[in-house]
Amino acid sequence: MNRVFNLHKIEPPSDTETQNLVLNPPEWAEHWNLFSLSPSTLKIPLSKFILEKFIFDVEDLKKSKKNVSAIYGSACGDLINYVDVQGLSFEKILKEILNFIKQHKNFYEPIDFYKRDQYETIFLDVYENIKNGFFKAQINLKTCSTEQPINLSLNDLEVNINGYTDFRTKDHVIELKTKWNRITKVKAKWQVQWILSNNELSKQKKNFEHEKDADEFIKLKKTKCIKTFVEEHFKMSSAPIVHEPLINDVMQVALYAKATQLKPILIYATNSESYVFDENNCELLNKDNLKKQINRARNLALVRQNILKKTKTIKEIIELVEPPDWESFYYDYGETIVNKGKKLWKM
Repeated sequence: MNRVFNLHKIEPPSDTETQNLVLNPPEWAEHWNLFSLSPSTLKIPLSKFILEKFIFDVEDLKKSKKNVSAIYGSACGDLINYVDVQGLSFEKILKEILNFIKQHKNFYEPIDFYKRDQYETIFLDVYENIKNGFFKAQINLKTCSTEQPINLSLNDLEVNINGYTDFRTKDHVIELKTKWNRITKVKAKWQVQWILSNNELSKQKKNFEHEKDADEFIKLKKTKCIKTFVEEHFKMSSAPIVHEPLINDVMQVALYAKATQLKPILIYATNSESYVFDENNCELLNKDNLKKQINRARNLALVRQNILKKTKTIKEIIELVEPPDWESFYYDYGETIVNKGKKLWKM
């Protein structure tokens, strides 16, 4: 639950921050200035980890394009934390959050602005469903502690796994995830409807990319038709349905559970529903599967560790790591910063 804004202008903790909790760090960690790994960085592609830890500097990341879904997800976490856990004013916090969100517009394209505006209309519905999720889980938010650190040592790892849990009670560690409606671009088109025998327009519509194709269809159609030009626009789908937790989220909460010795709960919220997963209703969160995910996290961490142990320069790392899939949402940083990365992979 990375913070979207700073209520008191103090930099908040983040799961991706590096903490120097190693008393005698190995030489490679000193060389790369990397003294811990986090559950969040183990979830992302290796090339993204390399970009954000060793290639992009602080100013790059500050100026980079901010993912709209991630911003609103963090904003929901802020609202829950400041209002429902800490008891601060709902109106005040909501106003500050929404004002802060509007500041993010670096490299935004029309679809990003549309997404930002549409998500604002469903933001409070997602917030209410987060509270519903905690109610289903029988967790009283006022008893929760938030953003508590973890420090976990795993076999063969020379640095620890550090991070911050979203919520904790005396019995549970709870990870919160929000899922946002998909936004798609609808291309410009010519739309044809025909008049039925009762003089009403058909509900069925025939779409054409080119006007000449629409005209040809109308000529062949025996009934009278109406042709309409629909401009390019964006469309928001209905809320996603969460059938089971994402495996990377299970891995994340498994690390938190092992570090805290608490039972894990995953809560997903959309603008229409909340979904609660724990060991009682989800096999992925039983003890055996949690152990498997701990081992998976360890293997991912070892890959990162071994690459850094074998290299001294960025050039050497680039030669060992597969180039990013720049079309993936993971790398939607904005053209200027992406070009900086592409030059290193000679793309």
